[in-house]
Amino acid sequence: MADRRRGHHPVTDGGHRQPEAPDKPIPVIRDREMSKILGGCTGRGFLASRDRAIIRLLADTGVRRSQIAGLDVDDVDLAYDFIRVTGKGGHVRTVPFGAKTGKGRLSPVALGHMLTRRGAAVGIEGLHTHQFRHTFAHTFRKLGGNDSDLKRLGGWKSDAMLERYGRSAADERAREAHRRLAIGDRY
Repeated sequence: MADRRRGHHPVTDGGHRQPEAPDKPIPVIRDREMSKILGGCTGRGFLASRDRAIIRLLADTGVRRSQIAGLDVDDVDLAYDFIRVTGKGGHVRTVPFGAKTGKGRLSPVALGHMLTRRGAAVGIEGLHTHQFRHTFAHTFRKLGGNDSDLKRLGGWKSDAMLERYGRSAADERAREAHRRLAIGDRY
């Protein structure tokens, strides 16, 4: 029987430790909520610009909090719109971002506080960085991205991680796919 203590990770067949899936799926951030969060970062001041850039980067890439906080100026390539992040195990990868996404840097703790504050200011309590990772995976799949690309962009080695990050809104995507395919309407 697996040890269920906090922080214990079972070993998979490949010898890599995989985190156990949480009992309760992490909710994704809905489009209207994302608009409210970004709308709460209005203004031309440094804090508003920095926070808006970081929130866009989280939403656009799905990278981890520590990866955002660990970015150096040299890790951001604005000419080709990508960031270079170091994942678990020291694996370096490049992650693309969209044209509206900017740059910013905070400590992991300060980043968490900023998101909690920005979420609360627009009526979204308990907003945290990992929701952006789950939201990125959900939105990528919802818009037709394939699992192989998502796995690579997310820095995941196992299909179990795809399942974990897709679980919270999988039923919604399945219903939308069913409506889009309209199988019964073919007959």
